[in-house]
Amino acid sequence: MNEVTRKVRFLCSRRSTLELETLLLDFFEREWEGLSREEREEFLRLLEMEDRDLEGMLFRGDPAPPGIRPEIVKRISRLK
Repeated sequence: MNEVTRKVRFLCSRRSTLELETLLLDFFEREWEGLSREEREEFLRLLEMEDRDLEGMLFRGDPAPPGIRPEIVKRISRLK
């Protein structure tokens, strides 16, 4: 596992709720290897967000912020 992969796994696993942590880790484990460079960058930007904002997008359907395509949010949300 390279340094970037370790960092992403760490960021997925250090969330404020088990539900959010589980969702992000599931997406990472299932999708990371198949993501394009752009999609990986978007996912990393999502992981930099506050948990309450992530939960709003992923669990309540709040809109994605500028720079994040709604498609990646939908892909993550589908794993719920």
